[in-house]
Amino acid sequence: MLKDLNELFEFILQCTRENKHCYIAVYKFRDNNFKEPIIDRIFLDFDAEEGSIEDCWIEVKSFAQFLQSIKIEPVIVFSGKKGFHLYIFFPETQLKHPKEAISRLVSLLVSRFESEKKTKLKYLDKKVVGDIRRLARIPYTIHPETKRAAIIVRSLSMSIEDILHESENPLIIIPRISKSSEVSFALKYIDEILDIEEKKFQSTDEKKEGIVYLQLPCIRTLLSTPLPPGKRRLGASKFLAIAYYYDHNGSMDGFETIAELFAERQKIGHSLRKSEVLGWKRGVYQLNNGQGPVWNCSEIREYFREAMLPLKCYKCPLEKKRIEEEISRKILELRTLKAAENKDLLDEVKSILDALVVGEEENKLLLYLLLLEKQNIIVKGPPSSGKTTMVESVLKLFPEDEVEIVSGATKKFLRWMNKDYIPILYLKEAPKDLLEEIKGEGLAMDIKLAMSDKELRILVVDPTEKKTIEKKIRVDSVVMTTIDVDIPADIESRVWILAPDISPEQTKKVLLYKAYQYDLFKPQIDEKKLQQIRQLSKALRSNTKIVIPGAKYLAESLFEYSQYPRVRRDIEKLFLLIGSIAKVRGRLYEISGEKVVIASPEDVKTAIDLSKNILRAMLTNIDVFLFTIYNALKKLQESSPSLTSQYVAESLDIPQALAEEYLEKLVKSGLAVKYKDQGQTVYRLRSIEEKQIKIDLEKIAQEYTKFMESIKDKLKPAG
Repeated sequence: MLKDLNELFEFILQCTRENKHCYIAVYKFRDNNFKEPIIDRIFLDFDAEEGSIEDCWIEVKSFAQFLQSIKIEPVIVFSGKKGFHLYIFFPETQLKHPKEAISRLVSLLVSRFESEKKTKLKYLDKKVVGDIRRLARIPYTIHPETKRAAIIVRSLSMSIEDILHESENPLIIIPRISKSSEVSFALKYIDEILDIEEKKFQSTDEKKEGIVYLQLPCIRTLLSTPLPPGKRRLGASKFLAIAYYYDHNGSMDGFETIAELFAERQKIGHSLRKSEVLGWKRGVYQLNNGQGPVWNCSEIREYFREAMLPLKCYKCPLEKKRIEEEISRKILELRTLKAAENKDLLDEVKSILDALVVGEEENKLLLYLLLLEKQNIIVKGPPSSGKTTMVESVLKLFPEDEVEIVSGATKKFLRWMNKDYIPILYLKEAPKDLLEEIKGEGLAMDIKLAMSDKELRILVVDPTEKKTIEKKIRVDSVVMTTIDVDIPADIESRVWILAPDISPEQTKKVLLYKAYQYDLFKPQIDEKKLQQIRQLSKALRSNTKIVIPGAKYLAESLFEYSQYPRVRRDIEKLFLLIGSIAKVRGRLYEISGEKVVIASPEDVKTAIDLSKNILRAMLTNIDVFLFTIYNALKKLQESSPSLTSQYVAESLDIPQALAEEYLEKLVKSGLAVKYKDQGQTVYRLRSIEEKQIKIDLEKIAQEYTKFMESIKDKLKPAG
């Protein structure tokens, strides 16, 4: 490494005396280990070793003129033999991917030149483009073979004879260096793109270190198996293209070799043209709505089953990795459950929710517990009633990757859901037309089926086969917020319906809560605890058998309401809620190798307390939302015996049309009467008998004690 100009001059003199080549690094370095290059130039080598030096100069001159036309002033050095070095200078630029960025920019410049000039660059050595450790001949040093000097070309008007003559009689000049800020900007832009692409490949779960996709058992089978004409060949071509894409970091250069190899093997029926396979060279980038392909083992397994091809997943490194990850996930899940064992975390969950949502004591805890048991929930209420805030706050207690949020869902939104599994599907402010669609036979009918079958079935267009196919997406829970009053009966049977508190007391709490947000000493959420709760929530959503000793006494307490069919479905919801509470309280055990949750009488009582409003609605055979509206209007009627839509709208701060819709719904349900008073439509609420469920908790406690005594020898803590 040369330290100063004196050492450089000494080095040049030594090379000249000893008749040696005199090279210097194209790029300067900040360190002695040559790891931090200073990127301020691009070096291009035009070599006429196997051609005419005159033709090479014509090509270099033409390319230099093209660069000048886009405001880039290159410096050209004749090597002294049969080549030229072209330099493009620019301000020093920090790049994360210097070689790749320079290569891509040069490729773009060359492509544009060749397109405009209708010719190809024959003499550019593309292998050395972007080489950060490249050496180049020092200008005005002697080439030991020709005895000519490497000179800076003074003008593009010079002929090759002029250049050769001056090389033999060198006239040393110091050229004016023009640094192109446009080149610097372009390199930064390309570098950012490269950085995004690198992160994309690093974050893609399927891009595993050390895995060669073209060597996977399934791909090797496709390459060696003759397939009948039609969609089987097309499907195989797609998988080959995806494998090639992954092995070459998103580049399809050279895919022709694979395409040719595959086409040659297809001897069944008519022959397969190579061009048919090469269609995927470009088509692979259109997959996944233009975001590029995703490796999908499930799709490949389905293809192999349909094509009746042998599967060898047991030999596949991807399958081995998947099993290892599944085992790690299960171990983490078991450790999390073990940590929760015999520890009541309900208070910790409640403390987090209290920091996120003011009031709504039952609703917010209910919402969290129901999602743990993979229940479907509709939260309906008037605008500004806090339903969206409550739902989104509760969803913060679950990992972000487990929640898919769809705002203002339209009839076609499902077509663009690019997932195979959605733990929680949140339809934010679902519009009325979507609910109307659910009542019919349209696309959103699939939401209703997802609530029942835990699976979305939608029709999408397969770009590979160019026909409509059914796509399945597994869904654990559907959560929906809406202002719609009418929920179809078949939907109501599949969901829990929660109604936010719209009382004046709750409004006062909200106002004070908002004010506290601007307090210097407002309470802060414990992020570490929140992260622990998220991890716990994910673990607790796993399917675990629920045991409720004394459940029959709970069922018997509802016998007197057996005339209401809804009791059949609502008691199942109550049992699941009890199980969820028991999970959070750490009542996890193992009996004969099977993990179970055993609910205590305390869990039963908590469930009844949390769902008392829902149970009251059930026992009076009234929709829970109407029951909430009825109770809100009942308080208004204490100050005004007769209710009008205007009075209700002003008191609840909702549109008058919505207030009238609520009142009419109460009339239709027999909870209110409507009449005319001095030409004005007024309403009066009917009195209803509020019923409470009568449960003998003492009997349930006795049954619980008896049950735990009977299994004590088989019982051990889970994990």
